[in-house]
Amino acid sequence: MWQVELAGIVFNDRGSSMASSTPRPRLVTDVRPSTSPFDLAESCSTLLQAVSHIVTLTLSVNSARRLEAKYPTHKNHGGINIKWKDKYDSNDACAGALLSSLVKAPFSTSLISDSEDDDTERSILFRKRPFEPNFFSNHVFIVSLFQNAVMTLVNHRGWPFSISFLENRTLCLSVGLSFLLSTLCVAETFPVVNRALELKPLPNQSSKIELLRLLLFNLVSSYFAEYISEIIFNRDVWRKRICLNAYHPQNNTCIGLGAAEEADRLLTEERRQNGIIMYFIALIIFNACFRTLN
Repeated sequence: MWQVELAGIVFNDRGSSMASSTPRPRLVTDVRPSTSPFDLAESCSTLLQAVSHIVTLTLSVNSARRLEAKYPTHKNHGGINIKWKDKYDSNDACAGALLSSLVKAPFSTSLISDSEDDDTERSILFRKRPFEPNFFSNHVFIVSLFQNAVMTLVNHRGWPFSISFLENRTLCLSVGLSFLLSTLCVAETFPVVNRALELKPLPNQSSKIELLRLLLFNLVSSYFAEYISEIIFNRDVWRKRICLNAYHPQNNTCIGLGAAEEADRLLTEERRQNGIIMYFIALIIFNACFRTLN
């Protein structure tokens, strides 16, 4: 599952970098982006978003802890079970056999295979326990994947300095697919996907709804943290963003070179196509959530 999360991080970062480094055909002259990471609006937004992400991840881990306590992955057994192997004398006890029985690992006193036809590799006594799906890994993976997409979406500057979110296909697909995969994993719409990602099935509907609420809280709180910080500390940029139609290529007041107008037209068409893609992704997400609630 962690390879999938890493791929999502790389994909989101690539899309954000491509969109942020592509300037608009027409650049405004009366506003400029902040040049320092210690800008008041940037600092306030980053701090509030960090609080939102930490709270969401903490609540998800606490939820996983409650589920593990109620539905434990490993069944506790009473006492110590000592089990001797048949390959050596059961009357000749040794420390290796005792430790082997405690960790449930095969043990042999011989360094050489007992038969020439035995091609199986002997297990090491203190080997690493194989991964078993659990609620902790479920919640951390889903929330981390979702939070990375939220950070990419919310912190992308876009208009009026670079192309916006809907004007870059790679950015739309990376964020949209991350949201979609997180939701489908929670709703367990396709169990084969959950098994491929080694996710433990959630035990009941209430646990799924609780995790969906945490994801929604993280998205809404992060967006409002960025939006309110920009309104309070960076009002000029906020005004430009809400006046997007003033620079629309179909607007008669828009005066510029033919190349700039053609670039604006292409961006408008790209925004329309990406909007349709995001619309269908949103429909699938809402359908999965609706099936989870019912």
